[in-house]
Amino acid sequence: MNHNRQSLSVFGDVQNLEIIADFITQATQQSNLSEQDIFAIQLAVDEACTNIIEHAYADSPGDIHLTCELEPDECIITLRDHGRPFDPEAIPPPNIDSGLEERRVGGLGLYFMHKLMDEVRFSFDSETGNQLVMIKRASLSEQEKAAPTFSTVTPRGRVDAASSPALGDRFKSILNRGETRIIVDMAEVSYISSSGLKVLLNASREARRRQGQLVLCNLEPKIASIIEMIGFDQVFPIAQDMEAAARLFE
Repeated sequence: MNHNRQSLSVFGDVQNLEIIADFITQATQQSNLSEQDIFAIQLAVDEACTNIIEHAYADSPGDIHLTCELEPDECIITLRDHGRPFDPEAIPPPNIDSGLEERRVGGLGLYFMHKLMDEVRFSFDSETGNQLVMIKRASLSEQEKAAPTFSTVTPRGRVDAASSPALGDRFKSILNRGETRIIVDMAEVSYISSSGLKVLLNASREARRRQGQLVLCNLEPKIASIIEMIGFDQVFPIAQDMEAAARLFE
């Protein structure tokens, strides 16, 4: 059983919107989501369910099946119904800058869903019915937003022809996640060959290509001498320790 996955089925009636809102509150209690995030989910789900009730089930009311699944830093909401499908692309976005007389009634529900959630996906099937998946990711706190973010790589022992491919894969994985600010803590590196230096150079080039940077820190004297010997101290930013390296990203 997945304890992070909870489900609810209710009849498609506006009187049940409060039950749905309470379900969202209860299902997200153990999440890393802020109160503002949870409110956004409640509003998006309310708008989605109202659309199902008023449009999908306009001619023949039916049930709404709702699933809330929690991941460490996100909430995945899935809504299913067997009402009339619609094309979300056919709904023009509201003109929120227009005057009162020019304002078009309708379309705000879909607009709210897209603005409040990080992902909104519709699918329609004649047999399984309509499905809406909405994902909300945990918002950063103001402190987290202000703090410099970076990834840390800590190679150990020998960084040579045998170990450098794995190190290269580690850099590739980080960069492919969109994390382009990298600190390489060299405190536990006892030996580095040209193969290891090549991996560092390639990772640094790729980080810079993506408007990021790779910083070395905590170099042992013998490792620092090799770095200086080939002029890599002019290529890489080098910091004395992790604290100094982090300040380079401020």
